[in-house]
Amino acid sequence: MKNIKIILLTAAISGALVVGLGAVGSHVLGDLLISNERTDTYLTAIRYHSFHTIALLCFGILSRLIHSEFITRGIYLMIAGMVLFSGSLYLLSLYDKIWFAYITPVGGILLILSWMTLFYGIYQGKWTVNNRE
Repeated sequence: MKNIKIILLTAAISGALVVGLGAVGSHVLGDLLISNERTDTYLTAIRYHSFHTIALLCFGILSRLIHSEFITRGIYLMIAGMVLFSGSLYLLSLYDKIWFAYITPVGGILLILSWMTLFYGIYQGKWTVNNRE
């Protein structure tokens, strides 16, 4: 399935990106984050980015076992939520412009919707294995 390959490649790129952003934040941006008083904000972005990258990888693999359009939709909602939630926090940390913070809740809502959509996709989806345990 072409979608699965795109999802897994997206997860791989996201994983490399979060490691790079973590390293840059730790070794290059430390003084800027401290002067902006946004170290905790940056760490929150890293934390959510990391967690949802792993989830994206897992759900991409899971989509091979369970056939449901809701799983695909949930994955795309998760990608959009990651970009808006963590992306707005990264930008807020770097530029200290409060209006970036207004984007963050939209990303958070998309992340919540992604988990709910994935739940429904797993619940109603058609499993490709015989045992549902």
